[in-house]
Amino acid sequence: WGTYHPSIIEILIVAETFAFVALGMLLFSKFFPLIPIFDIKEGMVVRDEIKIGRRIVPATIRE
Repeated sequence: WGTYHPSIIEILIVAETFAFVALGMLLFSKFFPLIPIFDIKEGMVVRDEIKIGRRIVPATIRE
């Protein structure tokens, strides 16, 4: 009996498997976000400004 030493091909297969799983997780989070878009938009301030009287104030999203 001898000791087992994996070949470079076997090491690459294992590394590619982990990379494929990580890619799948990233793609899943891209198409199905972990934070709902509504929650992000709810507290977001619009970069546009509106004029109220003599003052210019930032506008907020009202949905």
